[in-house]
Amino acid sequence: MELLYFRLTGQFDRIETRPKTKEAEERLGLERSAYFYVDRAHPDYGDMIVANDGPVEVATWCVSPFDTGGLAHGWIRTRVELDEEQRRRLLGQWTWDDLSYERQLNEWISGAFRAPDDYVEAGRPGYHLVEEVDLPACDSQSWTFEGRIPVDGLRTNPVAPVRAYVTPGKRQHYLEWVRASRRLSIDQYTEHLRLVATVVVETASPIESVRSDILASRGN
Repeated sequence: MELLYFRLTGQFDRIETRPKTKEAEERLGLERSAYFYVDRAHPDYGDMIVANDGPVEVATWCVSPFDTGGLAHGWIRTRVELDEEQRRRLLGQWTWDDLSYERQLNEWISGAFRAPDDYVEAGRPGYHLVEEVDLPACDSQSWTFEGRIPVDGLRTNPVAPVRAYVTPGKRQHYLEWVRASRRLSIDQYTEHLRLVATVVVETASPIESVRSDILASRGN
């Protein structure tokens, strides 16, 4: 419940960084960051998925065409084995810090997938945008676009949640947890209730609901 609370209230700096994530950031020379999959939800997060607005107001943000943790730890296989410095350079070559990544993503989806919705639904592309990646040896972690924002920037310019899908019964459970935690004043709790009523939706399949939203936003 605490993770959902931090995500809904934009307190990404209070979400504990996992050891593997911290290690990946150190290897790649990244700041402590919050991570977001772009136009796709990871199927492992099946009972709670938060969709956020784009990072237009955040001073520093980046997008890359693969999972940076997978790159750092070698889970994303490359045609030629890369050392740590080479992995850093590859990340630098394939990082966008402006909205031009949208054109790259859309052009790649159009050329690499048999149908536009295959990327959203975890279909397998015909080629990887990054030629160094050994596509046959990789899973979807290697071709899912990843957005990352340093948590320091999110303290002053939080990324707003536009929808949070949870399994049936979890919304009431969450509200009871917030009330019992006593972390909000009466006025703050009332305001948070409005947020939850607007954003949090119960559904039997959060992953399918998010996919439907993404496909609708892409006009598919």
